[in-house]
Amino acid sequence: LGLADPLQKEFLHAAKPSDVFLDVGANCGSWTIPAVAPPDGIRSVYALEPSPGPYLTLLENIRLNGCEDKVWAMPIIAGDREGFARFRVDTLDPSTGTSHVTGAHEAAHQPTGALWRPEPVETQVPTFSIDGLVQMGAIEQPTLVKIDAEGYEGLVLDGMSQTAPGVRVMCVEIHPDRLTGGSSVESLLRRVELLGFNVARQAQRGRQIHILCRRN
Repeated sequence: LGLADPLQKEFLHAAKPSDVFLDVGANCGSWTIPAVAPPDGIRSVYALEPSPGPYLTLLENIRLNGCEDKVWAMPIIAGDREGFARFRVDTLDPSTGTSHVTGAHEAAHQPTGALWRPEPVETQVPTFSIDGLVQMGAIEQPTLVKIDAEGYEGLVLDGMSQTAPGVRVMCVEIHPDRLTGGSSVESLLRRVELLGFNVARQAQRGRQIHILCRRN
């Protein structure tokens, strides 16, 4: 597992041994494992990954790295409320992240990887707000958050208004051509500010915009 994200190294450098990391869109664990595996790694990680191929690979990577006592993996979606969302599975390839919550910009989602499906499967996946997960005791109050939700990031931010004050550093991967719910890049940046964060760094990765945010 390499550090492929342009801001990942800086994000992990800001981590402290006492931190609790919420990894939204954990995929196969490319952020989760580097955060928790070193001898001085952080205390705990809650890794959310609804796509079946990456989720099973995430479980295997947790086992291979001996992190079972520090990482809790959950096959759920983070959103703005408790309920269900239609989820489109277009690949079982754990090396890609194109499976996503069904939205208005389906043409922007091009299946990739060796195991992609020419006819994607749609299913219902449970959704929970980050605030709700903390309130019900399913996760601890996070101090670090990474969001990679394939266009669903606006709704993830909407669901963490009560939790945000306890978050010190946050990284958000914005997918401009996949945004759902009427979101735009500008509205997402505004939501980040309203949650009390400053955008400390911004980087481009293909068509994605990655922002590193620190609490004011």
